[in-house]
Amino acid sequence: MNNILKIIFFSLLFNSCIQDKNTTQNQGSSYNDSTVTEIKREVIHESTLNINLEGEELFAAIKDTISIQPLNTDVLVQSVWIYNPYENCFSQIKFTYTGKGKYYDCEIPDEYEIIYRIESDTLHIERYDTPRVDNPEMKKIKSRDDYYIYTGKSLVMIGSQMYNLAGKTWIPGIKTIIEYQQKDVFEYESELDLKYEFLDYQQFELNQLIVDDFNGDHKLDTAEFVTINNKGSVSITNGKSGEKIIIGGGNSYDDGRDDFSWVDNWGITHDKETYEVIIIDSEIIGTEKYLLKNPSIILRKEEAGGGIITYKNGSYRWVHQSD
Repeated sequence: MNNILKIIFFSLLFNSCIQDKNTTQNQGSSYNDSTVTEIKREVIHESTLNINLEGEELFAAIKDTISIQPLNTDVLVQSVWIYNPYENCFSQIKFTYTGKGKYYDCEIPDEYEIIYRIESDTLHIERYDTPRVDNPEMKKIKSRDDYYIYTGKSLVMIGSQMYNLAGKTWIPGIKTIIEYQQKDVFEYESELDLKYEFLDYQQFELNQLIVDDFNGDHKLDTAEFVTINNKGSVSITNGKSGEKIIIGGGNSYDDGRDDFSWVDNWGITHDKETYEVIIIDSEIIGTEKYLLKNPSIILRKEEAGGGIITYKNGSYRWVHQSD
């Protein structure tokens, strides 16, 4: 099955890119002629399928080929979903437990809000956009409905319908398999920007202060990244009492860590949920949903990951998010 999918994918990739660009009236990347010729030559020798399939015919052929696996919300939220149409282009879908999420399209590039639901192991994604042409009021509309099935390792598109401001509806003439590969969050996060991990966030340099209501008392608190006892630390000043809390600096904190010198950038997120990497006896067990009640401080090291500091149940907690 995988060989068939790859054959269809590589044979029709170039035509799909052109079709998508014409439909969305956006610019994207292109291939050189020699690359396309090589791909088509391979398919002519190896493929036994009709390489001219597109739209509904292609979707029907895919459904006849793939073995559908059960899908649930945990699988969606606790994974990273990546579509790589060509080199150095990575589209991604980010799901949350609220039934909402974001879709990043590397070919345009642009980001869209989505609403999703699962019905009989079919994933239905509604994508919302604010058209920039002939839309003086900058009205947000539902721009498309996409349907996917889960293979156990990826989400494969089996249906799509597009809309415009005038109310026109059409099925796009997609000529390639749209397949989002499933990646574990903690394995893939080192290659991702923060926008792939958080929906509502702001990133800062380490020498910048972060001001927000970290503990939910409706007073603005201040966080500063400092060095104490030659160890990286986060100093949080309570906006109501003036009390300072030092996290790090040689003092054991939460799970035992006392030094944040490895951090090279930080930020703030207002998301209401995130993920936590569970480690038991030095072994990674998996990831779990972690609910956030207050704005939380993001700590990251490039190409390594990190975690967040969040105020919960009367104290600041560390939520681990790397391996």
